[in-house]
Amino acid sequence: MTRIVVMWRALAAAMAVGVVPVLGVTLAREGRIALPGDGWAGVVPVVVLLVVFLLMGRKSERRRYESAVPLADPAAVLPDPSVVRRALLKGMAPVAAVIAVMGVVMVLLMQPMVGTIFATFPIGLLLRAERTARWERKHGVLLWQGNAAQPAPGSGGRAVRRVMPQVYTSPRTETTPGRD
Repeated sequence: MTRIVVMWRALAAAMAVGVVPVLGVTLAREGRIALPGDGWAGVVPVVVLLVVFLLMGRKSERRRYESAVPLADPAAVLPDPSVVRRALLKGMAPVAAVIAVMGVVMVLLMQPMVGTIFATFPIGLLLRAERTARWERKHGVLLWQGNAAQPAPGSGGRAVRRVMPQVYTSPRTETTPGRD
């Protein structure tokens, strides 16, 4: 299982690594970071995109967090933080590669502005991670995503296959593994 905040931060870092070559190609091609217009007219669409990222999924995310299942025995279920960190690093390398290749191709074939739009993705994910961390602090729990070895609520003790991993909570204590 992985802490949701850690997952969002790792994804943002992977996307930021993938955006670096995209911005490099944009700079090499245009000599500047391309915006959709000059001056403030070019900055406004990028800011609007960031606001959309910030607002996207707020209600569904909140509902998902509020319906999280408390872990019966967090110490028995939660993995060692170093194992989670290695797994996240291994899983995020392909994300960075895909973002880099896709972004460079789009900058070369379409618009240089695509590089600037790609640069907003990691910022949006960091904003989402911060919103999740704020929710955790407000409710005094840590949010985990994955599959725990305990039956899902309402399943009558049977294992239930889910499309999305289940969200779990654990108390926010000094001994909780993976705590910030």
